[in-house]
Amino acid sequence: MKLRNCAWIASEVPPPARPVWARGGAVTYQCPKSLITAESLSFLESFQLLKRIGWANLLDVDARTAEAVLILEDVSRNQDR
Repeated sequence: MKLRNCAWIASEVPPPARPVWARGGAVTYQCPKSLITAESLSFLESFQLLKRIGWANLLDVDARTAEAVLILEDVSRNQDR
């Protein structure tokens, strides 16, 4: 399963007797690892750049990047509280 760049690594080894993480019906028997893809790194770099040069330049980027930047800004503001 892959959701928002968080990958769950499939294992050939049978799982141990107890899960290491469980929430909302999802269970894993090994620690999940987040992956940073080239696209997500690009979104982070665009976010940093737009914070420096100004939000008016947000109109110059594609829709996916603009959405990612706005989500990152919202998260950033909520963490500052």
